[in-house]
Amino acid sequence: MTREEFMQALTSDTINKVSGDLLALAQAGKLQKALDVTTGLYGYSLAEPAKQLVALAAASYGLIPRKVINDANSHNWKDILAISSPDPFNLTNAGAIITAGQPGSGAQFSTTGNLVTPRTVNFKPFAIGGQVDLESIKASQGFDPALAKETTNTLLLAIKLMWQAYLFGNVTDIGAQSVTGATVAIVASPVGSLQPSTTTYFVRIVPLTGMAANRIFVDVPGFTDANGASALAGRAVPAGGVNANLQVVAGSGQGVGVISAEFNSGAVTGANQSLKITWPATPGAVAYAVFVGTTTGSANLKCECVVGQTQVTLTSLAGTGIVGTAAELPGADETGNARHFDGLLAQLLVSSGAQGAYVKNVNAALGGSATVPEVTQFQDAFAAIFQKTKLKKFRLLIGGAVQRSLTAKGILSNSMQIFASPDANGRVNMSVGASVGEIINAIGGFRCPVEVDDWIPPGTAFILPMEIPYPMANTTPMGLEWVGNYDFLRFDYYPTRADGPITPFDERCNGALAVYFSGGMGVLYNIWS
Repeated sequence: MTREEFMQALTSDTINKVSGDLLALAQAGKLQKALDVTTGLYGYSLAEPAKQLVALAAASYGLIPRKVINDANSHNWKDILAISSPDPFNLTNAGAIITAGQPGSGAQFSTTGNLVTPRTVNFKPFAIGGQVDLESIKASQGFDPALAKETTNTLLLAIKLMWQAYLFGNVTDIGAQSVTGATVAIVASPVGSLQPSTTTYFVRIVPLTGMAANRIFVDVPGFTDANGASALAGRAVPAGGVNANLQVVAGSGQGVGVISAEFNSGAVTGANQSLKITWPATPGAVAYAVFVGTTTGSANLKCECVVGQTQVTLTSLAGTGIVGTAAELPGADETGNARHFDGLLAQLLVSSGAQGAYVKNVNAALGGSATVPEVTQFQDAFAAIFQKTKLKKFRLLIGGAVQRSLTAKGILSNSMQIFASPDANGRVNMSVGASVGEIINAIGGFRCPVEVDDWIPPGTAFILPMEIPYPMANTTPMGLEWVGNYDFLRFDYYPTRADGPITPFDERCNGALAVYFSGGMGVLYNIWS
């Protein structure tokens, strides 16, 4: 389903959820006008409806089918993971001369024994609340009915957050951030502003899950020099510090890890220097908050940036972010939440054996060169998944910065096909720039579409099958499905006299993501820009 088809279907579904009388008011389009009586009798031209300029529902949401089943609070199935392959020429009488009439070697189908694996996912309630007071309902009639708008926006917000949960929901804590091997190097940079000093720079790292990373601003380092020195000229996140939505409380499981142990640099010895900070990746983390200071102790360190990779170069320090002991940061690991269901990343990371996904910490820029005409990490993933599953058709879901890196690497490695078409006058009309729209799988030659997802932070790429062409696979094309005992519905609450004349409601559902075939999937993470 294309983005346009999805949004059209979503709009139709949303309209059906809005009550008829409010819909009629929205369609009536009566324009409310006011007069400016201070300087003259001027009309008031008010465009309707309100122009809502906020990214909400993700178009990729429509990729995963949703199924409602009644009378259950979990979804259960069984996987047949293997069927033995005996020698069809070797009859049961081992060593005997092959003659007619002898039975064949027995194939062991996995109807019994340990080849049949039971699987289950437990349903989890998911809800976003909305509320409109009577005065707002009445005042908005004929322009942009408040209850209809609130219902629509609440549903769109719920769908956006559901998609993020599909990708990054996490039940179990990802664990402490290791700093083993972490370094703070002093590097020369034309744009670096650190001057000769005896100062030592101290660093701590806070890991974030995808749910937390999507609530704050994630910096994207630049592409200019080997040290990334122009990437972040000091702090690029809001001046007040990491977004207030990063705040957590004990037990809330908001996707924020504990601040790491401290590691530090040597002194700056020359002019025009920068800090090149590198640390190990934490599986399950898709972003990291980087705290830096010139005095030891987390209380003296400020959050300079949040990035989706494990290296960043800071050309200067703003020193205006939240401190390493701020209330926004938890005292215990809050990256997991028992009230969540596990999303795609969490389920791929824990998969193993015949169901095991391809999981790769890229730990650098994508590979490939003029002498190696392919983007090696993606082709390696395709090859590994094929070796295990014989699948060849995939869809890539990536963040925007990864597509930019992928495009640059595709051109550098001579693996990108660029077509120039003549215009009406027979002259070649060239455009500056390029963008990778698909990767040709070297095994089978299939075109694998590359889709930039709005809610995948920079540094992460998912590889999903486009089909599972097995006899009796009995699964969805991508091997993914949301299953629950009720899908999104508007549940209205009754206000009390103490509440006043309000209309409170939820957009809610109850279910979980079923990953049927993780062995046919992959994830690349820690892709540096």
